[in-house]
Parts: sequence; C-alpha cells; structure tokens
Amino acid sequence: LELAGSRSMSDFAAGMHVSPPAATEMVERLEERGLLVREHDRADRRVITVRLSRAAAAEARAVLARRRRDLQRALQRVPEVPPAVVLAFMTALIEELRTE
Repeated sequence: LELAGSRSMSDFAAGMHVSPPAATEMVERLEERGLLVREHDRADRRVITVRLSRAAAAEARAVLARRRRDLQRALQRVPEVPPAVVLAFMTALIEELRTE
C-alpha cells in the first residue's frame, strides 16, 4: 500500500490474492492495530478504500530504505556478470513467477 497509495477493498483483495471476505478480516485486524485506515471513496461513497496509517507509512518507507541499502551493498559485492547472462536469468525468473 505504501507504493500503491489508497486502494479499493477489491483491489486490496486482488493484490493480496485473497477473497474479499478474507481481505475484510485482514483489514479489520490491521485497522485495530493502527496500521490501516479505512475510508469511503470521495468520488463514490459506496466504495471503501484502505491506505496505510501515517505511522505505518513511515515504517514502510524506513523498511524499504533499509532493503534498498542492503541490496545495493550486496550488488556491489557480486562479481561482474555479462549482460546476456543477467537478461537470461531475469527472463527465466519473470516467467517462473508468472506461472505461480
């Protein structure tokens, strides 16, 4: 949600690969813990949207920044690999992830 911003409940459920009732249960628990905010969409009050709370968004940004730093450090230690090898690996990885 930090990257996507506010999302409808149906988009949230689809993004989490769960049914709408399961998504509602997840959102209720996260909302109780102060991590999510549930609101009516301004354009269509029938639509419920969810977004990270300010505290959760700040924590998500901090976690993403740490992950980026860790990845950059790790990549600096990896020996140089020919671009064709990297491309073949990334193509195979993407295909594998699509079939899951």
